[in-house]
Amino acid sequence: MANSKRPSDYVGVSIQNFLTEFSSVLSEDRFSVIFPIDSQERTNVTTLFTIALSDMNSLFPNAGVKQSSTDPKDYIQKWLSKYANALQTPPSQRIAKLPGSAIDPALGVMVQERLHLTD
Repeated sequence: MANSKRPSDYVGVSIQNFLTEFSSVLSEDRFSVIFPIDSQERTNVTTLFTIALSDMNSLFPNAGVKQSSTDPKDYIQKWLSKYANALQTPPSQRIAKLPGSAIDPALGVMVQERLHLTD
């Protein structure tokens, strides 16, 4: 997502500001249920967020936050939501969906020609 904002894009916001905002967002009702105070889950997510702050340019993923965002809470809320979703429904337990579109037979021919493969 080229248009997605990351923590390093919030100019003028210090690591301490991010940690303060993170604590505030983590205390919101919707997150305090998933990450209760004194729980291992809360300790883990806080540790992970703190480590990621050590290299904001590469350790944070795109979270789908609009470039127009000026509030770091926007990123933190999206990041925590994605983390909570992965915690509650791990990728290994998700059921894959079959492709909804038909496969174009010409695709096989194109790959075969490009890679010089035989039938």
